[in-house]
This record gives sequence, C-alpha cells and structure tokens, in this order.
Amino acid sequence: MNNQLEQSISVVVCTYNLRPSLAKLLESLNHQTYKNFELILVDNGPFEENRKHINLLCQHYHYPIKIISLNQNSGPGIGRNFGVKHASFNAIAFTDDDCIPDENWLEVIKREIIEHHKQIIAGNIYSKIPPSPPFIHAFYISSKVFITANAAFSKQWFEQIGGFDEYLNDWAEDFEIAEKSKLNGIDFDFIEDLHVNHPPVLKKYKITDHLMSYRFLKKYFYIIKYKKYQYKHYLLLQTTKKALLKIWLFIFFSLLPLPHFFINFSIPFLILMVHSTIKVIKVNKLIHTYPFNNSITLKNFVYYILTFWAIDLLNFAYITSFLIYANIFSTSYHPRKSDVK
Repeated sequence: MNNQLEQSISVVVCTYNLRPSLAKLLESLNHQTYKNFELILVDNGPFEENRKHINLLCQHYHYPIKIISLNQNSGPGIGRNFGVKHASFNAIAFTDDDCIPDENWLEVIKREIIEHHKQIIAGNIYSKIPPSPPFIHAFYISSKVFITANAAFSKQWFEQIGGFDEYLNDWAEDFEIAEKSKLNGIDFDFIEDLHVNHPPVLKKYKITDHLMSYRFLKKYFYIIKYKKYQYKHYLLLQTTKKALLKIWLFIFFSLLPLPHFFINFSIPFLILMVHSTIKVIKVNKLIHTYPFNNSITLKNFVYYILTFWAIDLLNFAYITSFLIYANIFSTSYHPRKSDVK
C-alpha cells in the first residue's frame, strides 16, 4: 500500500468560469498511459451553476477526482496552493484547464519526480500553429522556461519553499517560484520529452487588453522592490526599447528637410501602419490553416492597424511615471492581506 502511495501523482488544475476546454483536459487525463494518479480540480469561481456542470462533467471519468472550491476568483497562486494542500501524494503535477497533456505526460513525471527524485521540473508547451499576438494566443516553448501549464514538484520541496506567491498572477507567479527554488538551492530541470499541447485561441483585438492597468503596475512594483527575480527589469527594458524605437523614428523624420511638417509627421505613422498591415496579412493566412470556431472581422483588423502603434508609447509613459511615484511613496505599495486576491 505504501509503495502505491509513493508511486502515485496528484494533478492540480485550477478552473474558472467553466471553460469549454476543461472537457478536453479531463479526456486527455483519461488516456494517460500512467494510471496511478488523482485529479485535484480547484474551482476558482463563485458560480453555483458552474459547480453543478463541473460535477456532471467529472462523473464520466473513473479516475479519482477531488473537486474543491474557493468560492471566488482568487487567482492562480492561491488556487494552486489550495490544491496542493488537498493532494494525497508527494509527486505534484500542474497543468491548466485549457491544455491537453500528451498521453505519456504522467509517465515522464513519474520517471523524473518519483524514480529520479527530482524536486522541480518543467517541459515543452506547444500549439499546432505559432503564436501571433494579439490575435492568436498560442505557445511554442521548447527552451528552458518555467511555465506552470507543464510543471511538477515534489510536495515536500513545494511546501519547503513556500509555494506560489499569492499576490502575483499573469505568469509572474510562475517565474517567482522558479527563481525562489533556485535561490533556495535547486534550479528546475527542463525535461525535453515532457509535452503539453495548448490549443490555439483566436482573440478579438482590444486596446485595453494591452495597456498596463494600475493593478498590474502595483504587482510589477512589488516584484522590483521586494523580489529577487533574475529578470525583474525585463518588462521595463522591453517596453522602453520598443517605445524609444518609435520615438526615434518620429524624431528622425521630423528633422528631415521635407516640404511640410505634416509630411514629416505622417511618414512614421504610415511606416508603423504598414508594419501592422503586414502582420494582419500573416495572421489572416494562419487563421485559414486552423479550424477556429470564431473569426476576426475586417473592422477589428482595421482598428488594430490604426491603434496598435501607440500602445508601447502609452505603456512607457504610464510605467515610468508610476514607478517614479511609487518609489517616492513606496510604503503605500507593499501588498496588504486585502490586496492578495
């Protein structure tokens, strides 16, 4: 009996608002070649009706499933930590409710965590077509990047390093736990044959989805001020680089001896819009290679062409002014318990 417990795996998945993709995940777990596992399904939403549907969905499968609820959208860090507390076994596997692990996924995790006694691992995440933001949300991760959609821990090590930071989200909690593990003496191992499929999703472009929110910037300042990320300034550097390239483009054409200032000002606009138009043409070709359930309208493509050039400039202005202000009043930006959601 003890040997069976030692050889078993707890799969922890957070789900919110009953994503249609959850059914595909449950089916993929049903086809795993390694059968000694349980699923800890954390319902991260407050909707009673969704809970009933989740229960009905899970009744079709005969592997052990624990459905636990947080009764609110508490974020991935809190949800995953809550799931690990309810895990029965030392080997903990993580994926997301919009992913489909390959059939040997748990077999590889058993080999690495249980047989080779590794403490933290991650693997490849792939989509059948390449990502093309902002329209096609997809993955192609085949290098040493830690993403919780395809990761595993020993429960002992996970608890020893304190689990996920419950204040962070938007992948920041993934990078944080990997950095924390490394700082505590164990870097994660990237396992080449550990594969998870992330089916591509077609998204309508909205400018508000790409502008940094006040809530996001509070969390980013928290990372810069209180965390020891190796790459904690990466976002600031990337945003600054993109914005400065566009600013220099405008400056360069404004200094040219052209007949009218309006022409000086119009040329960089046209260059940026042509760049966006080329992107739209490439995206449109990709859309026709995959059977998406929805489509992108011409109106949305035009909206993207007219506005996307300004996003980096707006984010650069917002992030620099916020960081200056937050550094002056830094004590106001340490997360309180009420902020951890």
